[in-house]
Amino acid sequence: MDLLIDGNALLNVITNVVVYSIRNNNNFDMSFIVVDGKTILKDSSKQFFRNFTLKYITSIISPMRHALNNVYIALDATSWRKYYIEKYFQRHTEVPGFTYKGHRKVDDAKKELFMFFDYFKDEILPELLALDGMHTIRVKGAEGDDILAVLDDMITIDKVIWTVDSDINQFVKYDGTYTIVMGPKSKNKLRRLILPKGYDKSTSMLDFSVDNYGLSQFVTYLVSEKEYEAIVIEPNEFTMRKIIMGDLKSDNIPGIYVKISKTGKRMGITDAKADKILEELAAKFEKNRWLELIDSKDQDMISAVTEITAAVVGVSSKEEKQEISDCFELNSRLIRLSMPMIPGELVDMIKYKFNELDRSKKFNYHAYLDYAYINEP
Repeated sequence: MDLLIDGNALLNVITNVVVYSIRNNNNFDMSFIVVDGKTILKDSSKQFFRNFTLKYITSIISPMRHALNNVYIALDATSWRKYYIEKYFQRHTEVPGFTYKGHRKVDDAKKELFMFFDYFKDEILPELLALDGMHTIRVKGAEGDDILAVLDDMITIDKVIWTVDSDINQFVKYDGTYTIVMGPKSKNKLRRLILPKGYDKSTSMLDFSVDNYGLSQFVTYLVSEKEYEAIVIEPNEFTMRKIIMGDLKSDNIPGIYVKISKTGKRMGITDAKADKILEELAAKFEKNRWLELIDSKDQDMISAVTEITAAVVGVSSKEEKQEISDCFELNSRLIRLSMPMIPGELVDMIKYKFNELDRSKKFNYHAYLDYAYINEP
């Protein structure tokens, strides 16, 4: 099996833990110094961050170490989505402040986190990539999600994706090989293990098999040890619901219909209304084809979503229906992670970088441990 890591999600988790620890055990200002007007990390802070990072990666890798072929770390670059919105869409003109991820602020504390990001990319990552089976891909204009989408399509063996981003749940599937998603605890008691619909705890996914130690043993071990919670996802319904309802909390994306009250309150599509829309859509199109229809921009399905949504939210004018249709197209492009939704030139570059990687040598867990624990105080 292969492991795909959402690199920026990993760095966010690790860096926030490290910064929290530093602030609670020392004065955060003592973790860095200013030289010739440039802020740099102290060696002690670098060592602490390095040790924690490598141990955290070890905790991700360890359960699948017997069957792991390659580890891929996908890293963000400037996103094409922001420019796409600015160039092609003026959505919800009555909704102020709609910009993709526009609610995310960069304050002084966040800038300090970036020092650890830079240290990882400049010093730790090159050493990791010297190990057999460790790879990274970063493409200007592409988010890590885009890279994961292309790799998920290109890699033809069982895959485990590590992330904190729920958007990645849409990759969970079985199509001859399995893709499952795992993530940290967050606010839950257990870590998350996202599995495809059809997972049966009584059989523990015995149809999984990779060299006599694969995802069946991996899933069984993690769930039975009560380290991970098994969560079953139907990716077609999951993705369609997110497109219809939007993703305000994470990416500042409104739903496909938004109404502003007289008091200025923004009201979107509720869970109950989304349930009704999905129920009526399932009566017209087989649910297991929804992602395929989204990717092909099927006009019959777009028209059906538009008419059903308009009826459920109670609008009837041609202009309002057109806005629902336009917003469905926009949200599909922003939320659906697939090669048809990613600009072709980015897909080609990600494929090129993937094909240029030396994947001839299998990941060596013991070699990784030897590296991870070198120079540990």
